[in-house]
Amino acid sequence: MSYKNNILKKQLLKRIMPTINELVLWCEKTETPSFDQIENAVLYSSLKMRVAVAEMILNAQNLGGKFLNTSCPDCGELMHSKGQKTKIVHSQIGDVTVRRSYYYCKDCKRGFYPLDEQLELSGCGWSERLIEETLWLSKNVSNFELMEEIMNRIGGLTISDSTIWRQVTKLKNEANLPPY
Repeated sequence: MSYKNNILKKQLLKRIMPTINELVLWCEKTETPSFDQIENAVLYSSLKMRVAVAEMILNAQNLGGKFLNTSCPDCGELMHSKGQKTKIVHSQIGDVTVRRSYYYCKDCKRGFYPLDEQLELSGCGWSERLIEETLWLSKNVSNFELMEEIMNRIGGLTISDSTIWRQVTKLKNEANLPPY
């Protein structure tokens, strides 16, 4: 295992260990849990862990200076780092916060996030998988309040019906699909 991966492994364990400890403590306190109680405890813990793990892996992509000598895609001049900014990406994992470096070309007066390009993040702040699943759901359910409830109850996602409506409308317009 490489040094970088060894560090990532240690950081991942450190990040998820409190959730594992909470689950173990719950097991100790709950002597005769029902299946539903176990399912709820595991779902809650897994949601916390999957977001934490995704954030750790995503944010590790921004380390190691891989974007230090970023050239402007328009003029080829060296771009200057303007620090890191965060972006929340709605995904089937949950809402994941990505820290990424912002670069600016003073000649072209253009800025961009190289990590967004590497990760193929759309401008709408939704993962491609969530976009696909939401579009599929919109073909089968025309009520956006119901879509919100389905996404929350089954996927554990908290996205408002108005946000779902805006995204579905925008995506269908871009794809030249019928509105509803």
